[in-house]
Amino acid sequence: MNRITLSTLLIGVFLCCACAGNNNEQKKKLAEELRKFQETAITLPDNLLAKHCDEQVSPDKTLLNRKLKMVVYVNQAGCQDCKLHGLLPMTYMFMLENEHRNNFGVIIILNSSDIESTDDTLAELRFRRTVFYDLDGSFEFLNPHLPANELFHAFLLNEKNEVILVGNPVNNAKLNKLYLAEMDKIDNKS
Repeated sequence: MNRITLSTLLIGVFLCCACAGNNNEQKKKLAEELRKFQETAITLPDNLLAKHCDEQVSPDKTLLNRKLKMVVYVNQAGCQDCKLHGLLPMTYMFMLENEHRNNFGVIIILNSSDIESTDDTLAELRFRRTVFYDLDGSFEFLNPHLPANELFHAFLLNEKNEVILVGNPVNNAKLNKLYLAEMDKIDNKS
């Protein structure tokens, strides 16, 4: 083996090891972040502005007190309009499929500084459900243990607001089954 090939091979092996180590560190950090997240109950701010996307319908504030609640939090980071277009259509379908469940609800918290623009996006998407505006960032302030990774900004809470499951069930069939199983447990107790 010539010297250049050996050097290239060694650099490649070194980079693979470095990347693998970095990936393991990231996995450990992520696991620790999720562990902390699930150890502390979520605090839902008292000052959330409940608004139904159809102004002729009263917002459903009972969602905040359901035995099981799926929280979908959309922060201001990045393109909020893009997030809503990517997230809400499938979430809306999930809500419709489970609206017969009296003990379950979906709480969509929007940390938006521009309600008018957000309302326009919701109207464009024909989203006809209650949303909760977090105008002053209270949700993140009261929940500093909320993971930074937006993939974990959807989660299932029990009646004590403890995190049961983390992740959005509309994007993952296995997670969807877990959500449905938790909903069925509550329905069977009623």
